Amino acid sequence: MAIRSGLAAQLGAKAETVWGTPVTVDTFIPMVSESMGVTSARVESASVIAGRLVQDSAQWARGHREVGGDIALELPTNAAIARLLLEHMFGTVTGAGPWTFTPGDLYGKGMSMQIGVPGMDGTVRPKNYSGCKISTWEIAYTAGEIVTLGLGIIAKEEDTAGSVAAASYTAGAATPFVATNVNATIGGAAVCVKQATLSGDNKLERRMCAGSTVTKEPVANDLRDYGGSLQLEFDDYTQYTRFVNGTTAAVAVTFGTGGTTALTLTYNCRFDGETPKVGGRSMIDQPLPIKAIGSTDAAAVTAVFTA
Repeated sequence: MAIRSGLAAQLGAKAETVWGTPVTVDTFIPMVSESMGVTSARVESASVIAGRLVQDSAQWARGHREVGGDIALELPTNAAIARLLLEHMFGTVTGAGPWTFTPGDLYGKGMSMQIGVPGMDGTVRPKNYSGCKISTWEIAYTAGEIVTLGLGIIAKEEDTAGSVAAASYTAGAATPFVATNVNATIGGAAVCVKQATLSGDNKLERRMCAGSTVTKEPVANDLRDYGGSLQLEFDDYTQYTRFVNGTTAAVAVTFGTGGTTALTLTYNCRFDGETPKVGGRSMIDQPLPIKAIGSTDAAAVTAVFTA
């Protein structure tokens, strides 16, 4: 049966051996949506051709191609998917289960990604991306809902050649983390979180050079930024005091399944909060922006996946 809608879409990925050299995808990831594509600049001549009132067909050329976009997922509990994405989100991985991810060199790391785009003729056609790097990411959750993962991708090149790989999902690939199994602590004490975001920005920059229409391997052009925001119930002045006094504390968020599978993110945080305010008869909330800092990169932020 041919499906002529997004119901037939698919996302596959695989780590590349050499950045920018395509490989056949073999890890298939349930996807919510995507905006991957190419922006191809048009370079126009400013010269005058006597008597011409309209630009000549020879007076323009194709410029640089910027490839990438956003991919919206649900935070996966599947170990193969999580390990692939977390390594390209952070850079360094140690252990053989549990796996610990810390900020590390992303140079040389890349993924090939393929998105299957269903057509109204019943055929699913490929969008192929090589040299994919995770430039930014955000994990977000609201009490009682599914945890989401958003990825900002910078890629080397896009093409639509070949055929769509046959999607084969490993056991548990369709199971996301749910906020009913999320626990958070600040300074080791449990807190009531209504919603939260935890994010990372790897500060990657494209490297456009003469002689090529696509980027060389992107590199970091600034310090990485790990942070986010927690929406807490107001209990007392503990978090406010940390904000006012400029003291740090560990924020640990554990995404679990009720079983053995879990992802724990730990940030050593500076708190950029605000004074609690009464807005009426409702319960008082306390927004708490956070920024990860530390004596070492690993002391600032770690992620541990257990399966």
